[in-house]
Amino acid sequence: MNGLAPAVASPRTTDEIVDAALDSLARWASWSESAWIPAPRPGTGWFGSGYTVWGVQTNQKYTAAMATLATHARTPAGVDREWALDRALGSLRAGLDSHVARGGVCADGKPWGLTWISVLGLERMMHGIASLRPHLTDEDHAALHAVMCAEADWLSSDYQRGAVVGIVADLWDASARNHAESNIWNGAFLWRTAERYPQHPHAARWRDTSLTFLANGVSRASDLETADPEIRTRHRGANFFPHFAFDHHGYLNVGYMAICVSNAAIAQLDANVEGWSAPPLLVHGQRGLWAVLRRMIFGDGRLARVGGDSRTRYTYCQEYLAPALMYAAGEFGDPHAIPVLDRMLATLQRDQDASENGSFFGERLAGLAMRNPYYSTRLEGDRANALSLVAVHLPVLAPIERPAETLEEAVGGSWSEPDHGVVLHRSPRRFTSFAWRAHGLAAGLALPPGRGDLAEWDQNLGGRVRFAGDSAPDGRLSRELVAYRTQEFDGGFATSGEVVEGRSLALDESWTGEHAALSRLAFVALPDERTVVGFHRCTVGTWSPIVAELQGLHLGVPNDIFSPSTRQISTAQGMWAASAGEDDVRSLGQWACIDGVLGLVGVYGAPELQLVRHRGRLGGRFGSLHVDEVAFPLRHGPFRATPGSDLLDIGWIVVSDADASETAAVAGAAKEDTEVRSEGVRAIWVTGADGRRYFIAANLGTSRVRAPSAGSPLVSGSESGALSPGEIAVSVVDEVQVRPSASP
Repeated sequence: MNGLAPAVASPRTTDEIVDAALDSLARWASWSESAWIPAPRPGTGWFGSGYTVWGVQTNQKYTAAMATLATHARTPAGVDREWALDRALGSLRAGLDSHVARGGVCADGKPWGLTWISVLGLERMMHGIASLRPHLTDEDHAALHAVMCAEADWLSSDYQRGAVVGIVADLWDASARNHAESNIWNGAFLWRTAERYPQHPHAARWRDTSLTFLANGVSRASDLETADPEIRTRHRGANFFPHFAFDHHGYLNVGYMAICVSNAAIAQLDANVEGWSAPPLLVHGQRGLWAVLRRMIFGDGRLARVGGDSRTRYTYCQEYLAPALMYAAGEFGDPHAIPVLDRMLATLQRDQDASENGSFFGERLAGLAMRNPYYSTRLEGDRANALSLVAVHLPVLAPIERPAETLEEAVGGSWSEPDHGVVLHRSPRRFTSFAWRAHGLAAGLALPPGRGDLAEWDQNLGGRVRFAGDSAPDGRLSRELVAYRTQEFDGGFATSGEVVEGRSLALDESWTGEHAALSRLAFVALPDERTVVGFHRCTVGTWSPIVAELQGLHLGVPNDIFSPSTRQISTAQGMWAASAGEDDVRSLGQWACIDGVLGLVGVYGAPELQLVRHRGRLGGRFGSLHVDEVAFPLRHGPFRATPGSDLLDIGWIVVSDADASETAAVAGAAKEDTEVRSEGVRAIWVTGADGRRYFIAANLGTSRVRAPSAGSPLVSGSESGALSPGEIAVSVVDEVQVRPSASP
C-alpha cells in the first residue's frame, strides 16, 4: 500500500535503541539549560518552574535523566559528564531541601510532600538515584531517608486523596474513588522504602499497607472470588471493569491503562536491577490488563486511544508505555513488546527532529510553551525520563526469541466491555472501535492497524454538532449519553445509541437552555474485516437553537510532523497534496482516499464530502496537533434550527487499507435502499472486501417497525421480524461480486 515508510526499516539491536535514546537525551540536555532555575542553596536548582505539584515531579524526572547521562556506559562522547552530574545532584538536592520534612520551600514559596501524588515523581526517578549512589554524600543519604520515610509514614497512617480518606476503589471516575494508578504507585513506593530501610521501626507497617494499596490497583469485582486471601481480604472495590476497561478522568481511558502498567513496571524493573524483592501483589491484575492493552497499540507503537484523550497527543501516557513494554517483555515474555518499543521510540523521535533547539516539543508544542511553561516543561521531563528508563533497563532484559506469529496475528480479534459501552475488532487490515463513553462521547476508529498516524480521537466518526452557548471549557461539548446497544459477530460488530446534543447551554447575559437536539447513531464493522458503515440522524428538540457548527461524519486526519505535514488525497477529480496548517475548505465529491490506505464514501444525506483544514492546531484542549477534518455535510453557523427538523440524516462508509480504485468501486456499488426508508428506517447496500453484498438497516426513529431483510441475517432486532428504535439489522447476500482490491 501507499503511505508512510516505516519509522524503523528493520528492528534495531538493544545497543542501537539505547544509543538512540542517549543521543536524544544529550541533545535535550543542552536545551534544558534554558529552563534551569537556581535554588537558594549554592550549586542547586530546579528544571522547569520549580513550583510544587507537577513542578516538583518535573524536576525529579530531570534528575533521573541527567543522572543517566552522567553515569551510563554508552553516553555519547560529546557529553560533559561532570556537568551532567552536577545538574543531577543539584536538582536532587533542591528537591529534597524543599520537602515539608526538610523545612525548605519551592520556587513558589511552598513546601511539597505528603499528598496522594507526591511520591509519583520519586518512584519515577529512583533509577536515577541508583545511578548516583557512588556520588551521594552522607548528607544526601540523610535527606533522602528523611523524605522517603516521611512519605511512607503519611501513606501508611494518614493517607487521603482529596476528600476521600483511606485506600478505596470504584469503577466510576464520578465517584471520586477510582484510584487505581495512585494505589499502584503508592503501594510500590511503600514497599520500596521498606526494602531500602528495613531496620526502620515502621517498615512492617509500610509493607502491610503496600499490599492493601496494590490489591486495589488493577482490582476487579472477581477479586472477591479469588483463592488468594491476601487479595480477597484486602479488596476495597473494583477499579476496573470485568474485561479491564478503565473509567478514568470521566471516560474510557486507554492512556491511564498504560500508566497503571507503567507504575508496576518501574518498580519491578528497578527491583531487578538493584536486587531488592518486589512486592508479591505488584503483578496483581497486570497480566490480564496487558493482554487487553496490547490490542490497543498500533503497529507503529502509538496507543490506540479508543476512548479519546483529554490532554496532549503523543505525550505522557504514550511515553510511559516504554517501561510497560519492557515489563511485558521481561515479566510476561511478550515477544512483540521490544519491537513495538523500537518503533514507538523512532516515531516519537520525529518530535525532537522537528525542533531546532534540541527540545522534544519545540515545534509542535511551541504555543503551549509560551502560554504555560509550567506544563510544557512537565511534558519535556516526561519524555526525558522515559528515555532514561529505556537506557537503564533495556540492556538487562533477557533476550526473547523471535515471535512465531506476526503482531497482528498475536493481537487480532474482538474485545468489548458492555457495561462501559466500548467494542473493538482488530484484524491485519482494519482496526475499528466505537466507545460511547469516550472523551466527548460517541467516538469511533476505522483505519489500518499499522497506520496509527491516521488516528484522531475527538468525536471521531461520531459527528460534531455545536450550538451557540456551548463553551466546551475542557474540550468536550455539552452532551449526554442516553442509551446504547452492541452486538458482536465473527469479524465485526454493530452498535447504536442516542446522545443528547447541547445538553446545557449558556449565553451572555443570563440566558440558559438545554436539550437542543438528539443524535441517533449506528456504527457497523462488517465481517469482511475492512469495511465500516455509519448512520447519523440528529433531530432538533422542541425549541429553536442556534447552530454554531455542523459536521456529519467528522473524521479527524492528523496532519503534522509525523505525516510529515502533508496528506495525499485522491478523489474522482485526481490526487493532490493537503499541507498542514492551511485554512481552507475543499470539496472532495462522493468519495475520497487518504494516503492510498483509507477510503471514505458518502452514501446519502449530503451532496459531497468536504475537507476542512485549519491554520492552528487542534488535537485536544492544548492544541497539540494539526488535524484536518472530513465532513459529510459541513455547515458553519450561526444559523437557526427549526424545532423537530433533522440537522443530520446521513449514511457513510469507511474502507480500511483501500486505495483510490477500490474506494471508487465501493462508492459505485453503494446505495441507499430508498424502498425501505420510512420515518425512522435507513438502509444501505454495500459490497464488502470479501466480494459479498451486505444490507445494513438501522431504526433511527421513535417507533417499532417491521424489519427490512435480505439474505442471511448476521444481526437482527430483539423481536422476530421487527426493529425497535435504535436497533440494527445486518444481512449478507451470498452471491460473490468482484471489486478491485488493494494488495495487503
